[in-house]
Amino acid sequence: MVAGVAFGLAVATRRRVRATGWHAGLQTVSLDVALVASVGAIFVLTLSPIVDEREIRLLPLSDILEALTPRIDGARLLTETANILLFAPLGAALGLRGYRAGTTAVIGLALSAAVEFTQLIFVSGRTTSVDDLLLNTLGAVLGHALLSRFRVRGVSPSP
Repeated sequence: MVAGVAFGLAVATRRRVRATGWHAGLQTVSLDVALVASVGAIFVLTLSPIVDEREIRLLPLSDILEALTPRIDGARLLTETANILLFAPLGAALGLRGYRAGTTAVIGLALSAAVEFTQLIFVSGRTTSVDDLLLNTLGAVLGHALLSRFRVRGVSPSP
């Protein structure tokens, strides 16, 4: 699979370099690699089993509120923060590719829903949670927003 992705990127690089010139083609391919890498990281980190049992949490905000109770659960808070941070590179990569914030939110939500559905049906040892959908989408939007903030200030992120 990795070889197939590498081959596809090599073919795309060659085509884009021919069509747009060396610098523009390389920049576009770098953005594609960033996008593919962020999605790949999401799949690797979310679709591998962690424990032996499956859990389903359908009550919105229950995980988030549990993490922020007066007795803060450090492990839960870390998990919820990781959900945000995992999707932030995706939002940044989509922003670099020219997607608007709303489109980035929809893509983040759709990818998160696909991951949660896959965890529910095919991956034992994972928790399927509505809060994961919310936090993953928030992460994508925050990644996009942070990128936009740097661009507004005149500091253009390097591809």
